[in-house]
Amino acid sequence: MEEATEIIMSARTVDEAIELGLKELDADRDEAEVEILSRGKAGFLGIGAEVARVRVTRISAGRNAAGMPTTGEGETTAAGVATAAVGRILEAAGVNVTRTLRAANDPESGGPIIDLAGEDSGLLIGRLGQSRLFHLALLLGSLFIGLVFSGEAIRTWQIKARQEYWPALLEFQAHSDPRGSLPVFLCPGLIEDRSLHALSTAPPVAGISLEEFCLFPLSGPYQLHKQPPALLPLPSSPPGWPAGAEKLARQAGGAWLILRGDEERARRWTRKLLEHSLRVRVHEFGRLYLLRLDHVESSAPGR
Repeated sequence: MEEATEIIMSARTVDEAIELGLKELDADRDEAEVEILSRGKAGFLGIGAEVARVRVTRISAGRNAAGMPTTGEGETTAAGVATAAVGRILEAAGVNVTRTLRAANDPESGGPIIDLAGEDSGLLIGRLGQSRLFHLALLLGSLFIGLVFSGEAIRTWQIKARQEYWPALLEFQAHSDPRGSLPVFLCPGLIEDRSLHALSTAPPVAGISLEEFCLFPLSGPYQLHKQPPALLPLPSSPPGWPAGAEKLARQAGGAWLILRGDEERARRWTRKLLEHSLRVRVHEFGRLYLLRLDHVESSAPGR
């Protein structure tokens, strides 16, 4: 008998219906897409009450060695990666917030949409937005998800995935530089990275150094295969190639630059780097760009 991949469940509340559907499909929350058909209503003294109805669809065929949901071909999905990462944030935060994958591939956003709901949702923001948890949640979110507030106050969030293919980028970089001999620079595409100037010390953000904060994309869910001789953040905009980066790249005979952003940002950075007698090879991974930099020695002054 073929195993069911979709089921419609009814219960007193949406959460109960989702849990029943997941149990029937033997799936976790990061392995299933949920469509709320009806939120139901309590009625008055039981009169006019309606049950909640949801459609639960299993989108994962199993898990890989790292515990990530995979397709039948053994490949990880954006929905699985995003939902699992959000789950880790909530678990580490110790908050009473549930995550529900509303759409595995929303046509408008071009990726998954995840709903967060619960009484503790406000704790993810913190008073005046100054809590460390808020910054870490936004930072992890900035890797591949965007937060959209919806519903009543801040009790419900939508999370929309970005098309950033970190595993593919890191695999390519590791294959091209297996010994990890070249320094790596990262333009994280954060508002905070504008305070990074010439690799100088900047005020801390959320209790950690700004440099550490801006390097989180490569020290959290995605990491380089080999520790490079140097791993440093650079301001994403405007593009600039500080003397410290120049020196490290010359000593190593080249460098890697990882950019988060759009094609125009990659073009601006490429033009700036060419001004420094650098040969630039650009590799695109969705909204991520990996630039291999090599010095080109001038054969004559002024060239």
